[in-house]
Amino acid sequence: MVSEMLKNDLWPFDLHYDTGGYFNIKIHELSILGEVITARVGKKKAEILQVEQVVYGKDAQGDYSQWTIHYQYPNKKDKTFTGIIHVYQTHCIFTIIYHTRIKGKKNHHRYGNPYVSFPCFEGNHWYKKCYALSYKRQVPFNYPVQWHGRAVDSLREGQHIPLLITTQTYETVILSPLTHMLHGTVSLQKFPPSIQCGMPRSVTKIRKNTVYKTIMVYGKGVQATLEQYGSLIREHYQVEAVDPFADVSLKYLSYWTNAGSAYWYKVHKNYSYDETLKMLKEHHSRIGLVFVSYQMDSWWYKKEVDLYTSG
Repeated sequence: MVSEMLKNDLWPFDLHYDTGGYFNIKIHELSILGEVITARVGKKKAEILQVEQVVYGKDAQGDYSQWTIHYQYPNKKDKTFTGIIHVYQTHCIFTIIYHTRIKGKKNHHRYGNPYVSFPCFEGNHWYKKCYALSYKRQVPFNYPVQWHGRAVDSLREGQHIPLLITTQTYETVILSPLTHMLHGTVSLQKFPPSIQCGMPRSVTKIRKNTVYKTIMVYGKGVQATLEQYGSLIREHYQVEAVDPFADVSLKYLSYWTNAGSAYWYKVHKNYSYDETLKMLKEHHSRIGLVFVSYQMDSWWYKKEVDLYTSG
């Protein structure tokens, strides 16, 4: 029996298949991630062999609709993969099943564009009033001038894990690997605009019958959507939530000396790093400011040029 919930037009994610080989989408009735979902092998669009009839069901995560699409590599009938779309009320899971072994290529970016990309969000229309919050992990985050963990008013090219996009009225979408989280990528390109999900070509090899999953969470409000994303990730890996106050740095007032702080690679006058920290602690005691913990970042360590010689 088809669940009545699946007939609800108020679900944030709207998915329709057209015979041209595209899945037309809307999220919160907007083209936040473009307007279509495709699959690609390299830069070429994968060829659809078969689209199975949509299946409706219910599991531990709730009511869902399931699309199964069988693809082949462009002009290579002997190489195929399967894409599966599970649509729930609060999230969507995209699955790639590799039916062919893939050998990676050297000198490709570690978190670059995936060779087999599914989903690949494309289209000519993208909702422009969006903000992105993400960690672009191809740069070291402890250099403030290169830190990209900030909100920006457009989708920037690069690799994002996870990628969070929100509108001016906080309709929010989060894209992230669900499996293979150390390798998977969400890769943005601007010309032509696309967001590609999968494992990059730099992976040495992907075995036949490997299953890779991407999760997309949608909701209203940045915090609420992030909490839903975290809950789904913990559920997938069967990890219990940790009480925030179990962390001493969150339970009490702490002093941090990492990137961007006043003492980041700067000592007081001609004193050493450890002498600077001791003087800082003494100063706090004199003025009655109590920190339960002090975080010691890289400026604390003894250095020789750019090399860490102790830790």
